Amino acid sequence: MSKVLLARLPVWFWIWALLAGTMPLIRPAMPVDETRYLAVAWEMWWRESFAVPYLNGVLYDGKPPLFFWLMHLGWSIFGVNEWWPRALMPLFGLADLGLVYAIARRLWGRHQAATLAPLILLGSLYWALFCASTMFDILLGFFALLSVYALIRVWQGGGTRFFILAGVALGCGILAKGPVVFLPALFIVLLAPWWMGAQPTARVTWRAWYGGALVAAAIAALIAVAWLIPMTLASNQDYLKNMLFRQNAGYVSDSFSHPRPVWWYLPLLPVLLLPWSCWPQAWRAVGAPGAALGDPGVRLCLAWAVLVLIAFSLISGKQPHYLLLMFPAVALLMARLLPAADHGRRDYSLLVAAGVPFAVGWALIIAAGTGMVPPHKAVWLTWMPSSVLYAAGACLVAIGVAVAVCCVTVLDTRVKVLAAASCSMVLVLTGAFVRASSSAYDVRATSAFLSALEGGGAQLAITSHYSGEFNFYGRLRTKIEEVPPPTVLDWASAHPGAYVIVFFDGIDWPPAKAPAPVYQSLHRGGGVVVWRALDFARHPQPSKFYK
Repeated sequence: MSKVLLARLPVWFWIWALLAGTMPLIRPAMPVDETRYLAVAWEMWWRESFAVPYLNGVLYDGKPPLFFWLMHLGWSIFGVNEWWPRALMPLFGLADLGLVYAIARRLWGRHQAATLAPLILLGSLYWALFCASTMFDILLGFFALLSVYALIRVWQGGGTRFFILAGVALGCGILAKGPVVFLPALFIVLLAPWWMGAQPTARVTWRAWYGGALVAAAIAALIAVAWLIPMTLASNQDYLKNMLFRQNAGYVSDSFSHPRPVWWYLPLLPVLLLPWSCWPQAWRAVGAPGAALGDPGVRLCLAWAVLVLIAFSLISGKQPHYLLLMFPAVALLMARLLPAADHGRRDYSLLVAAGVPFAVGWALIIAAGTGMVPPHKAVWLTWMPSSVLYAAGACLVAIGVAVAVCCVTVLDTRVKVLAAASCSMVLVLTGAFVRASSSAYDVRATSAFLSALEGGGAQLAITSHYSGEFNFYGRLRTKIEEVPPPTVLDWASAHPGAYVIVFFDGIDWPPAKAPAPVYQSLHRGGGVVVWRALDFARHPQPSKFYK
């Protein structure tokens, strides 16, 4: 890549490169979500089951397979490795930033919004954290953004062929995380008479607009069916029912997981939108939009952000990361409105935006270091080295000083500084957490031990639900039996050559000394122990260990 091309890359690319390049170096894949998704991809790989995901010998109905297929694509070229799956979401995050830039250019031309929008999105602490994680939400956001971009191209006279692009994007989004990908495009299509005005364009009639939207939906459905057919042939009725109904309709009306009240997201929004929610300049911009409310692009983003929030609030199952689907719309709105509210003076209110996350991070460090968090909630706090806290605190101070120095008159510079500070803070707090928690969130050593047991032909069992935490790093191929607590002693007696894995809560750690375990380690808030089944059967454990 030539020096000229490197010089032309935007600042948000370099901030993204810092985040994406550093995060895999400072932490491994974390249990339980990241390790579970790696485990599913690994089991699909060695089973050569590409139509249906598996986890620990059982059909996995938690997510559709597109993310796993993308992992397999890299493995087929580079071999099975960790770095490729963990690079996927940062790469799609970069694509998300590029699409936000492209949408801003389409909506507002050479307005400053195109420069600011990717920075605002990347500078959102919560979005940046997921951009560097092995999760599905950034992938889902990419296809949702691509469908929105395609609809804008149709509106601006790009031709109804862009409905095909929208349909392909939505279909891939279904295979990424399900029909939730439709929400932004659905509201943009339905509210088109409001945000467009009386007529869409001279080239597109309302009949063509809504007819094309139906075509896009049909294309998306066909893409989904293209997977459903081989999936049905390779699975069973229960799996099909769970994928089609339990994972979709169940979240809408009576969630089987994460049920929360309608208002649950409202107090959470300011936290999720840090640091921008603490910047007085941003509040002034959003609170006094003025003539911008007549802008079709502003209206489009309002329909997108507000209605997605309402839709998720009405759905029974709620998780903070669901709202990542509306983050690009918020970034676009802020980027469009901020320049009008800027007075070209030194903005010391930027210190407030940086100061609140800084204070939160500092408070977390103090709470961890002074014992304000009960040790039984996180056993690793007892062994946490103080040097980690000092180093993290020093880094946060350095970030705060850098922000204070850059309270300049140029709006672009302030936004760049705050975005860079946010991503730096994500790295500092993540690195401090990983170093402080030691092996509690690093499953590689335990995985290697179980891999050695499996290599010796030993059968493995676990007394609680198993989410595949050790399968990928240990490259395990045999099923770890989930043995219900009431029957574990009988199972251990019947399999004397096997090994029993037990997870402990922090309040129960460390375990009793008898029988002596063959392995033990910190694990999340508590610990994990491996016993020989024969020893386990001879020394029954207290019933409180079987939770």
